[in-house]
Amino acid sequence: MAQDQGYNIFALHTKWDQGEVERVLGSGAKYVTILRDPVDEFESLYNYVHFEKTFKMDLEQFVSTYVGGRRPIQRVSGYLGRNQQLWDLGMDKKDITNHEAVKLKIKQMDEDFDLVMIAEDFDSSLALLSDVLCWPLVNMTSLKLNARKKSAIEKLSPKSRKILKDWLWADYMLYDYFKKELEQKKKVYGYQSL
Repeated sequence: MAQDQGYNIFALHTKWDQGEVERVLGSGAKYVTILRDPVDEFESLYNYVHFEKTFKMDLEQFVSTYVGGRRPIQRVSGYLGRNQQLWDLGMDKKDITNHEAVKLKIKQMDEDFDLVMIAEDFDSSLALLSDVLCWPLVNMTSLKLNARKKSAIEKLSPKSRKILKDWLWADYMLYDYFKKELEQKKKVYGYQSL
C-alpha cells in the first residue's frame, strides 16, 4: 500500500502488532505511541466503557470488592481491563502479569518505538515528536477531542488509588520506564528548546 500510494501518517487504535504494521508501512517508518498514568487511564476506561454496568458498582466499590478482595476479574468484552496499556501494546494475557515478560516487552518497545510520549507531559512530548518527524515545531498542533469534563472524572480515595496502583504494577513499570526516557530525551533536546 505504501509503495503504491504513500502517506504521511498511519494512526490507529488497535492491539499492536509490530510485524504486521511494518509489513504495511515498509522500511523507514517512525513509530510513536503515548502512555498515560495507569490509575487515571483505568478510571477513564472504567467510566467510558461503563464497567459499572458489568460489575454493578462504581469504581470505588470495584476497587474494594474485586481488586482489594483479590477476586478473579475477567477482561470486559474479552479485551478491556487490567494493565490495558500493555495489552493494547500487544502483550498476551498469559504474560501481562509476569515480571520478566513485562521487562522484555519494555525492552522490545524501547527498540521498536522512536518516541513514547507521556500524556501528562504532552507539550514536551509534542516538541520531541516534531524533532522525530523532522517537522517544524510551529506545524505541530493538537486538538483535544472526546475529553471528559473534570466534573465527570471519578475522584478516587487515596486508599483506592494505592490499591489500583499496586494492581496495575505492570502498566506502571511501562509508564515509569518511558517517563524517565522522556526526561532523558528532553535533557538531550534541551529544556530551553522545548
